[in-house]
Amino acid sequence: MIGNGTASLSRAIGATLFLTSFLAGLAPAQSVETELARKQIYLGEAVTYRVHVLNAEPESAPDLQLEDMGVEYRGQGSQISSFNFNSRNMSATRKLTYEYKLVPEKSGRLVIPGPTVELPGGETLQGPKRTLRVIPPEKQDLVIGQIALDPPQVYPLQPFLVTLKLFVHVLPDEYRDQDPLRFLADQPPALEVPWVEEISGLRSNSLSDWLGSRKSNNAPRGQTSWGFTINGLQEAQRSFFLFDRQTDRTIVFDLKGRPATEQDVDGTPDLAGRAADYWVYSLEREYVPESLGNYRFGPVSIKGQFLDKELRNGRGQGRDIYTLAPAIEMNVRNVPEQGRPDSYTGAFGKFRVSAELTPRKVRVGDPMTLTLSVIGNGNLEDIAPPPLKSVPAISDHFKIYEATSETRDQQRVFTWSLRPSHAELTELAPIPFSYFDVDKERFVTIRTEPLMIQVEEAARMDAQEIVAARPETVSDSTTLQARTEGLFAPITDSRGLRVQSTNVIALSAYLGALGFLYLAALLMIPRWKRLREDPTHRRRRGAAPRCRERLAQFRKAVAEQNLSEASTSARLALAGVVADAAQVPEAGLTSREVRDHLTRLGVEESLGERTAKLLDDWEASLYGMPPEDLNALTTSTGDLSEQLLRALKKEGHLT
Repeated sequence: MIGNGTASLSRAIGATLFLTSFLAGLAPAQSVETELARKQIYLGEAVTYRVHVLNAEPESAPDLQLEDMGVEYRGQGSQISSFNFNSRNMSATRKLTYEYKLVPEKSGRLVIPGPTVELPGGETLQGPKRTLRVIPPEKQDLVIGQIALDPPQVYPLQPFLVTLKLFVHVLPDEYRDQDPLRFLADQPPALEVPWVEEISGLRSNSLSDWLGSRKSNNAPRGQTSWGFTINGLQEAQRSFFLFDRQTDRTIVFDLKGRPATEQDVDGTPDLAGRAADYWVYSLEREYVPESLGNYRFGPVSIKGQFLDKELRNGRGQGRDIYTLAPAIEMNVRNVPEQGRPDSYTGAFGKFRVSAELTPRKVRVGDPMTLTLSVIGNGNLEDIAPPPLKSVPAISDHFKIYEATSETRDQQRVFTWSLRPSHAELTELAPIPFSYFDVDKERFVTIRTEPLMIQVEEAARMDAQEIVAARPETVSDSTTLQARTEGLFAPITDSRGLRVQSTNVIALSAYLGALGFLYLAALLMIPRWKRLREDPTHRRRRGAAPRCRERLAQFRKAVAEQNLSEASTSARLALAGVVADAAQVPEAGLTSREVRDHLTRLGVEESLGERTAKLLDDWEASLYGMPPEDLNALTTSTGDLSEQLLRALKKEGHLT
């Protein structure tokens, strides 16, 4: 009996130890891993850097503060669960990935410190550091890049031009007058131009409008096309064979090469007096700044094989070149301090104003509502209310309450509550509004029209005029009586009076419910604020409305038979919602990338394929399509957009 008891106890202890080991294996340790896509790059190139958080839920994405390196957060990757089995236990691993784009600003051996990840409750995890070797460009004069700004400084809303110039040395001897890139058609040099991506605070034309006309892939049959690739941009390519699948090809852009002049090399000291030895290629883009600040353009990297300017054995030799066009900054300056009127509240552009006051007929002390509308082209969202309290013609005659502001229907609207202070008033004086005219580069003050009003003295009542509705059961003698204790109504019949009692149970339940709601609000408000302030959540929340707005523009373009606008709006609606869900830049997104992002987001493969095909079909429609095909394409766009929104919401990528 004793032996059996001992054996049972041993088995119980063994089972407990096994269960403990098994449960421990289900909760592996929390840790942070880091990953560099490449260990060695050229100065000016970008590299992808990922932070993997294992078995933990961070408060937010790691904030990388790196010296001598530009950092761009590209978004959060999908959470992956995996199970590992071995002879001793089973473990489950959850991985959350944060992706960044790093752009070194100097060459050499750069150390990327291990990121710190903050967990709920104040805990932190530290990731390992990584080392990146950054190779400086080779010193040479075969290919030279330059970035220029015209003008070098602007005020907000003043357009400026960014120009990239590329100087390539002419070919030797009898080929001197021929475009050097003509002989590189099979391997066009590659450019990395940072401002292909949208720049917050700057307005410009779309990527297709900017670069569409420069595509050299569409050269007439029998003619060779050449040029540069830009940021690896691709487009769909259709095969002539019936059963071949559609593929993507890298777009080559014609930058209109020509022999350089001395005017072209102005600003490039190394080329002064040597313009005849170079061909020049140009890429321009116009911007309109909508906010203040410094905007950096560049550096632009030029990478590829170029023909050497020297002959070897009677032939030009290919030479691998990597060089940079140095970065340049545009300063969008603030309006001048000198000469600012007292009524200036931050407006720049060109505006007109109008005012409305209601009601127009009041007594002294009655409330009135004043509305000022500012309409025009400028920074409407940033304009503050004009300081009415600083306008004596208004503040001396009205009590003025704080204004409310909103932007609606392309205008800025300010609303005040006013109370007239005396009966002699016949008008509300003109309201001054000042703005900085960016075209004339000076301050302008405009005024509203005076508003006619009628103000009467406030009514006054004595004690005999203060009356109240009397119950039928109360005697007619309701005249107020003055006594030393105060004013009393001589009520003699107590039947007109009733006792008001309080329901204690109902009151307690009411107060308890209020307390519960208050506690619930205390718990939910911080979480709600975090969600509202999170840029990822904000972008995903606005994805569906933005998609439907673009679909409305698409349907309008179809109704107006504007095929180009319809094609652009349809592609923006489809590609834009995928970019928002995947937290990637929208500009330059190809159909293949859209399909790949949908796959990573867990959307059904067939839906991703149909979306990519529809994007390609809209691109092809610009080159001609039968009416019946176009009608089918229009119907498919609306249906597929709704399916895409439902699928992304189902997977939790849109809210």
